[in-house]
Amino acid sequence: MRHHESGAGALRELVRGKAEREYRLDLNRYVGPFPLWRCEWVWEKEIVPILEVPDITFWVTQDTDGDGDQETIYTDGWFQIGWKSGPLSDVILHASPIARINGSCEVPPVGPCEVPEITFAGLMPVTPSPTPYLDTTGGPNRGTSTRVNPAHADGQIRASVFPPPAVSADGPATAPFMGTVQLYGCTAYPNAEYYRLMYSHDGAAAVPFTNISWWLDPFPGPGAPLHVTPDAQGWYPILTPADAWFPPNELLDWATGAYPDGLYDITLEIGDGSKTVIYTSSPAVPIRVDNSAPYAPLGSAFVSVSWRALPGGAWFTFPNLICPIVHRSPGQDLEFQVQYNVAATHLLKVNIGGSGCGGGTLLPVPSPTVPPYVQQPNDPEYQHWHTSPTDNSVSRTAHFVLPGSALAGCYGFSVNAYSRAFNPAGGDGSNPQGNDWYVDTQSLIWNQWNLSVAVIDV
Repeated sequence: MRHHESGAGALRELVRGKAEREYRLDLNRYVGPFPLWRCEWVWEKEIVPILEVPDITFWVTQDTDGDGDQETIYTDGWFQIGWKSGPLSDVILHASPIARINGSCEVPPVGPCEVPEITFAGLMPVTPSPTPYLDTTGGPNRGTSTRVNPAHADGQIRASVFPPPAVSADGPATAPFMGTVQLYGCTAYPNAEYYRLMYSHDGAAAVPFTNISWWLDPFPGPGAPLHVTPDAQGWYPILTPADAWFPPNELLDWATGAYPDGLYDITLEIGDGSKTVIYTSSPAVPIRVDNSAPYAPLGSAFVSVSWRALPGGAWFTFPNLICPIVHRSPGQDLEFQVQYNVAATHLLKVNIGGSGCGGGTLLPVPSPTVPPYVQQPNDPEYQHWHTSPTDNSVSRTAHFVLPGSALAGCYGFSVNAYSRAFNPAGGDGSNPQGNDWYVDTQSLIWNQWNLSVAVIDV
């Protein structure tokens, strides 16, 4: 401040310098720190983006009182599920007590039972008579469906041929279960107050299902939902009457994905007021579970990729599949040879296809590749449906042609593999009950591998 007000004289006075000596201050040649400047905080508003926004916000309404206006029966707050939440489990919304039950939802016709027993898995009957829907033998396919997603002897991806009225049908079917499987049945028995389900996993000693809880709603409603929970030994209270809750006669809401894959032989135990077992169902109901996805035994579904100029050019195999590049002469037809290998514990089908970036596409033209190039996407090079219960691995070589008229750019291959595991809840549109479970269901477990190739004109 002194230098600012009085110049170099003030500086000489500050340092008690000699009058005959010249003093000056050059702020460009300082040796710091030199605290001449006063610091001040200046606050300014700044807009910062919030990246943790909800994926989905649920809001559910229903006309609960029949007046034509929608009442809110469920609503989320903001910022419930962020983009960085990672893999999420199934979403369950617990509606308000004012909600009414939709009685049109499909539930199995459990009906009267002569003895306590497990009668349905989802909508599929699991009792051995009058018609068996499960493999109850002691072989490796025990617990699989004998009707859903059968094998095709010709290996073609197509609609299955089922009896009746076909004289001969595709088969056999060996589809395991996946996802959440609701088990239904009867628990009425003299002096019965509790029940539990016991399971033997892959032949081990039987133990009870524990720590599985779910919600039931009063039927027809409205009213508060009931949280069905077991004790430490897996005992559930028997609800009477069973049809006063929705869904009725549900014994277990089994999220199979929380359990190891394999065979579960399940029995129903009935207990009295002291939880002493007074009845055990027989025989055990076998349920084979497989929630595993198809996989690539070699780490990638793509074993090797080669290319050549048509017609009859020398093959060049990429040394690795990290950003492969093809240099071609403009207008040159190219052929690609793709070797792929995938597998699954219970394989349903596999296919491979080609794609383009808009300036053309890869054509499935099987070998030998000669003009005119005829696309044959149904050739065994490009697709396969399992032919038997043990047909669970596919290793093929597929050929694709990129016409010279296609623009330079990015092209790609995709291998898709599907599990034949199914969920018996019947929500995939295949109408299993109407077709007596002779159905090809929508595959809910699958995997995909993609590979891109850059084509450059030189």
